[in-house]
Amino acid sequence: MIARQFSRLAATLVLCTATAAPLSLIASTPTAAQGIELADPATLTDEHRRLGALFAELMDANQLYITPLNALRRDIIRQLVSTNPDISDVVTEAADEAYLDMATETGPLFGQIAELYAQAYTVEELETLIAFFQSPAGEKFRSVRRAIDRASIDLTFTWSDAINAIYLARVRELLTERGVEL
Repeated sequence: MIARQFSRLAATLVLCTATAAPLSLIASTPTAAQGIELADPATLTDEHRRLGALFAELMDANQLYITPLNALRRDIIRQLVSTNPDISDVVTEAADEAYLDMATETGPLFGQIAELYAQAYTVEELETLIAFFQSPAGEKFRSVRRAIDRASIDLTFTWSDAINAIYLARVRELLTERGVEL
């Protein structure tokens, strides 16, 4: 029975992890627009919230904070150095130090994401998910997920480029059959 739960939840998680970045937007977007049915926060127990936080930790939810923070670091360095090229070393050093200071504190975002997991899953589902992600298979999934996600995105772009040309050729062929020449 647990193996069957793992299979269903693993399939769900593959979809969820592929869309992890938009998860950070859920906190500010109406849930109906997201297509997610969330429990009323007032009904969550402390244990439910604890499990939501543990699951968020296992899902590396802090990366939803770290990745944009790093992008912001790069943008600020670029912006400040473009107007002050003579101090690029000190700007980079200060930006790196600020990044390291702030990277250890995810602020309220992690808590909000943990709350979303608690609202989205029952206690039993969270226990099953946590058991899976702490199992050898779950640990492997977590360790290879980002590399597979990056490779999947690359494959999607390659496929998209190829399919665009094929699709355009087919549309042109059908237009020609209808007497339209482009």
